[in-house]
Amino acid sequence: GSKIGLCFVDTATGEINLGEWEDDVERSGLETLLYQTDPKEILFERGRLSRKTMNVIKSHGTNVVLTSRTPCTQFPSNYNETIDKINTDVDCADFCHSSLLH
Repeated sequence: GSKIGLCFVDTATGEINLGEWEDDVERSGLETLLYQTDPKEILFERGRLSRKTMNVIKSHGTNVVLTSRTPCTQFPSNYNETIDKINTDVDCADFCHSSLLH
């Protein structure tokens, strides 16, 4: 398997969900979460996703905007750094859920 990290934002409510988990080789957990959340845009680290992970993301739907970002400069490098960045940049006391997938 592979470790998957994910952050998604519900722009209608301002809710931020953040988590990471160990997924199977087929990326079943990622695929399930994509279908449950139905994202409109997926941002990902350029050059850091496996072919299998990218295929799962691309197969989610043709209306999804895929946006690549530079690792470590446009994305925090790990879960704790992401939590720190969210807590610093966003007043999320009422709607941040960092334990959803962790």
